[in-house]
Amino acid sequence: MSHKRKKDYKAVFGKLIEIIEDPISGYPKVEEIMSDFEAAVWVTLKELLPQSKMKGCGFHLNQAMFKNMKKIGLGPIYNKDDATRTVCRQLMSLNLLPAEKISKQFYVIVEENGNGSNIRYGHQQHGRCLWNIVAQITMQKGTTIP
Repeated sequence: MSHKRKKDYKAVFGKLIEIIEDPISGYPKVEEIMSDFEAAVWVTLKELLPQSKMKGCGFHLNQAMFKNMKKIGLGPIYNKDDATRTVCRQLMSLNLLPAEKISKQFYVIVEENGNGSNIRYGHQQHGRCLWNIVAQITMQKGTTIP
């Protein structure tokens, strides 16, 4: 697919749903969906198949997190600064915890790192952006990351 827009995914997934829908109920019997962390895919699938449980994989989670860390300027700092790299790795390993412990451990990491003041040699804006990225990606209700 050349574009990664909600409208494009809606057309593709809409056609797939027509093909797999149950002839009796008229609804597709989709219990779980595994996808990478493309925002347009998740939004579209939650809209078209609200009863389905969304899942993402750990590899794609970390790929999305690292991509966003670089987007806010942490790429070069991650490579040079041990403290920043440690915090990023802690955040990127949250998905390895049991689901019920992720939120608590996230806030432990935030507290231990002064709301981001330990990230990028004391520049809090990068830390706050980082917390927002991780919270958005890892703490969506109704999603799991194996």
